[in-house]
Amino acid sequence: LALDRDGNVRLINKKGCETIGYPESEVLNQNWFDGFLPKKEQQRAKIVFQSMLEGDERHLIDYENVLLNRQGEELDILWHNTLLRTSEGKVEGVFCSGLDVSNRNQMEREKEELQIQLIKTQKMEAIGVLAGGIAHDFNNILLPILGYTELLIESSGEDSSTREILNQVLQAAKRARSLVKQILTFSRQENQEIKPVDVGQILNEVLKLIRSSLPSTIEVRQYISSKCGLVMADPSQIHQITMNLVTNAYHAMEESGGQLFIKLTDSEMHRSLAGNSSIQAGRYVCMTVSDTGTGMEQHVISRIFDPYFTTKKKGKGTGLGLSVVHGIIKSYNGDVEVESTPGEGTVFRVYLPVIQRMEEGHGDASASPDYARGTESILLVDDESQIIQMESQRLEYLGYHVTSRTSSLEALELFKNDPYRFDLVITDMTMPKMTGGRLSEELLKIRPDLPIILCTGFSEKINAEKAKEIGVRGFIQKPILLKEIASLIRTVLDQKDQTP
Repeated sequence: LALDRDGNVRLINKKGCETIGYPESEVLNQNWFDGFLPKKEQQRAKIVFQSMLEGDERHLIDYENVLLNRQGEELDILWHNTLLRTSEGKVEGVFCSGLDVSNRNQMEREKEELQIQLIKTQKMEAIGVLAGGIAHDFNNILLPILGYTELLIESSGEDSSTREILNQVLQAAKRARSLVKQILTFSRQENQEIKPVDVGQILNEVLKLIRSSLPSTIEVRQYISSKCGLVMADPSQIHQITMNLVTNAYHAMEESGGQLFIKLTDSEMHRSLAGNSSIQAGRYVCMTVSDTGTGMEQHVISRIFDPYFTTKKKGKGTGLGLSVVHGIIKSYNGDVEVESTPGEGTVFRVYLPVIQRMEEGHGDASASPDYARGTESILLVDDESQIIQMESQRLEYLGYHVTSRTSSLEALELFKNDPYRFDLVITDMTMPKMTGGRLSEELLKIRPDLPIILCTGFSEKINAEKAKEIGVRGFIQKPILLKEIASLIRTVLDQKDQTP
């Protein structure tokens, strides 16, 4: 390519014409900068060109800019330039040799993006490990609160004035337990628990949780229909979807305030409507989360479910939230719709397929449940003395004879001395010197038919499947409700009785 002092094209070869997509006749005598560069590049390129004419040699070699081909595509071109001089030495133009490096640059950009994503992923993994550790410690704190509250409820009279207060404490502790489950779900260290879910109940829980944290400039309105059916899902994931959408709506109105509207309705998806969606015709619950915030442009909407894509300011998000939400919804054969107008707000609609509503009991929540009981002898092992004390009281309340140890090594020695003294062993997983998993293996070597229940607040090394592989019959996660441990104990012991 040869340009005169005004930037007009005096010469271009065949390869140059092929690259920009124009025949030679449409290129010669045209201003190169005005005709074949995007507007954003024109001014800078003209300044560089003028500096070369004035003798500045910094941009003669390896100067890169962007061209615009006939199809409107941008091309990255690497230039080697030579000044054209008259016989008197006066500069009369520039001879330019260009190499299309678009593919190379694209690969470099993709590599940089992958490196950024890798760093983000590593951060998320580190946060996940930290979250799991926090969950373990928090579970150990929460377990005595749950346990002693349940025991106090059982020891109080039906008409006691403190019974309702204790029930409120128990409900708060249960919500805290649910929060720990959310942390474990986030850190990918919690197995899914698919069961019939009342989405309306979860929405009400989320609204209670967020109201206190929202500024007074944001008005919350809600309509939750009581006629919606149940969906088959993991409750913690439905909670995760709701919290994410509500949090996004809050961030969109954080500076200017506005109105947050949450609605849950029953929706019949007809074939004519389903034809425009990836979901099947049928009955769905439709959860709508709308805000009157900043809104989004169409090009942003098209990317919001991409991993790591975010419009939030630094420190406000990882860009993983909506991607995870989208994945969860799709895994339940549902769908999500987005409508948004810049300056007016955004509407998310989540559709989840309904299952047939099951008959639900409506008994008095404050009444004492009918616990499964027994009189067998249990060896209880946990390195936390406070947990040992509380769990012993709970098991004794259920009628069992309890021997406890805070050391797995001491428990093993005790068992060796009289292997048939105990009908059941309940052990924590995470303990110093010898884990509950290792203790279980050693106990089963001595007595292969021994029923064992393994409890864990958090562990990457054990889950229900791995516990079963080593011969453990019961696996449960802390913090454990009295009704849960009572039922599991009977299940494990009765399995033993039924074994030929």
